[in-house]
Amino acid sequence: MMKKVSLYLNILLALALVVMAIHLVQLKQAVAEATTVTEGNVVEPADTLVVEESSDTMAVVEEIVSSQPEVAEEAVTETPVPEKAKPAPTEKPVTKPADKAVEKTEEKVETVQPAAPVVQVINTTDLAADVRGYVGATPVEITIEDGRVKSVRPLPNDETPNFFLRLTESGLFRAWDGLSVSEAKSVHVDAVTGATFSSKAVIENVRRGLDAAK
Repeated sequence: MMKKVSLYLNILLALALVVMAIHLVQLKQAVAEATTVTEGNVVEPADTLVVEESSDTMAVVEEIVSSQPEVAEEAVTETPVPEKAKPAPTEKPVTKPADKAVEKTEEKVETVQPAAPVVQVINTTDLAADVRGYVGATPVEITIEDGRVKSVRPLPNDETPNFFLRLTESGLFRAWDGLSVSEAKSVHVDAVTGATFSSKAVIENVRRGLDAAK
């Protein structure tokens, strides 16, 4: 850039010198004409002076231009000025709106206690006092929970232990477990072979106990 400015200044200086030379030529012409008029001497034609002065001036200009070879060369070939590097676009951080505060309300959960089961225990000692087994009475205890038979348990009796044990081993006392009262009343339970009297007496005790159930 500085070299271009220097070149322009030199050209302007040369043009100024040319203008000055022209003025000098014109001035000499005026002086010559005045001398010719006043003294009557023969003066060389003005054209010759102009040519000589012009040739001298051009020589001066050529000398000035030739003294700046590097500048003249650069004036012919302009070097491209590199463009300013554009700053890389910067990504603006995306600002998310602040999350609204969410008020957490604790829900009051009411714990509902399950209703206590309705349990009914029926003892057939008095209900089936007239029912006899092989030796005597065979009372039982019936436990009913929420309308279903939970268990049937034999109570103390005078039956022969070995024969009465067959009832327990056969599963007779579990024949009504899990049944509703109505189902237990209608279920058919067979007597146990080898302890027929005792098993029939137990079955009758259970029937009477279920009949007394509420």
